[in-house]
Amino acid sequence: MKKDWAAATLGRSLFPRAEAIPQSLAMAFMRMMMAHAKFESEVRALQSTIANDLNYGEQPGNRWPTDKRPKRMVKLIEEKLGQIPETKAIEQLLQDAFDPTNQRNHLAHGIWWAFDPQTASIHVRGGIQREDEDQFGKYSEETILAIADRFETLEADLYKLRSGIGDAKESNAPSTPLAPPLSTSGCVRGALRYDCASQPSMMKRSSSALPLRSAAAAWYSGER
Repeated sequence: MKKDWAAATLGRSLFPRAEAIPQSLAMAFMRMMMAHAKFESEVRALQSTIANDLNYGEQPGNRWPTDKRPKRMVKLIEEKLGQIPETKAIEQLLQDAFDPTNQRNHLAHGIWWAFDPQTASIHVRGGIQREDEDQFGKYSEETILAIADRFETLEADLYKLRSGIGDAKESNAPSTPLAPPLSTSGCVRGALRYDCASQPSMMKRSSSALPLRSAAAAWYSGER
C-alpha cells in the first residue's frame, strides 16, 4: 500500500486495508459492538417492564437519545410505578453510560483514517466539527476492550435493577382465584373430556377435546 511522505514520517498507514488491522483489534471492536447491543436491549426491556407493555421499548417515539434517557426514564417510572427504591440507581446508571456510548459511537461512525503499527492503534476522526469537542481519537485493543467491559457491567447491573422491579410488581399483583376441584366421577380424565351420566352437559369424547387446564378454565367460567 502506498504511503505519502506525511504518513511515512508519522509511521502511520493512511486509510489502511482491512488486512493491515490486527485480528485481535478487530475482535475487540466486535466484542464492544455486541456488548453495546446487549446493553441497548436491556434498556428497552427496562422501558417495557416499567410501562407493562412488551412493545413499549421498540416503538420509534420511545427510542430516546442517550443524553435524555436518565430524565425520561425517571419520568416514566414516576408515571407508571410512582416512587420506587430503584429510581436513583437507574438514573445514575444511565448517566454512567454516556462516556462509553460516546466512545462506541465515535468508533462505529467515525472515519478510521490511520493505523499506527507501533502501538497497534487505530486513529479515528469524527468528521463533524463541534464546538469544544475534539473529533480525533486513538484506540488500542486495550482501550476498546475497556469500553466493552464497561457495557457488560452496565448491562448486568441494569438487569438486576429491572429484575427487582419485576419481582416487586409480581408480589404486589392481586392473586388469581383457583378453579373449583374437578368432578371425580370420571367425566374428565387425562387430557380428554368424556360423556357420563353424572355430568350430562360435558362434551362427548372427540379429537378436539380440551386439555385438562382448559377444561378447568371452562368449568370455572361457566362455559359448560
